[in-house]
Amino acid sequence: MEWKATVRETLFQMLTAEEKSYMEECEKAIADNYSSSFVRIFSSLSRKLNNSKDKLVSMVQSDDNPLIVENWTVLRLARVYLLGLIEDQQEPYFTFIEKLFNYADMQRACSLVFGFEYLSISKDLG
Repeated sequence: MEWKATVRETLFQMLTAEEKSYMEECEKAIADNYSSSFVRIFSSLSRKLNNSKDKLVSMVQSDDNPLIVENWTVLRLARVYLLGLIEDQQEPYFTFIEKLFNYADMQRACSLVFGFEYLSISKDLG
C-alpha cells in the first residue's frame, strides 16, 4: 500500500461524514486540474475541517508509510495528504510548489515543509 493510501485511511477515520465528502471533492478537483483548484482548497481547508488541537494524529513509520507523523493536527495531515496528490511534469510542478511557499501563512508553510520530502518533486531534487 502506498503511503498516500495509508494516510488517507487514517485521515478519513478522524473526519465526520461531511468532512469526508468535502475531502473526496478535493481529491477529484486536484486530480482533474490541480493548478486551478489547489490554492483555493489548501487555503480554505481550515474552514472546512475541524481544526481542534484536541484531535492529534500519530502514525507509525513503516515500509508502506515513510511519513513521520507525531502529534499532528488533522488539518496538517490533510494538507500534506492533498499535497501528495499533485502530479505534473517537473518544471510546472516546481513552479507551482514554489508559489505555494511564497504565499503560505505560517500553518500552511509548516504543512509544506512537513510534506516536502513526500512531494513528487523532492525525488528529482534529491
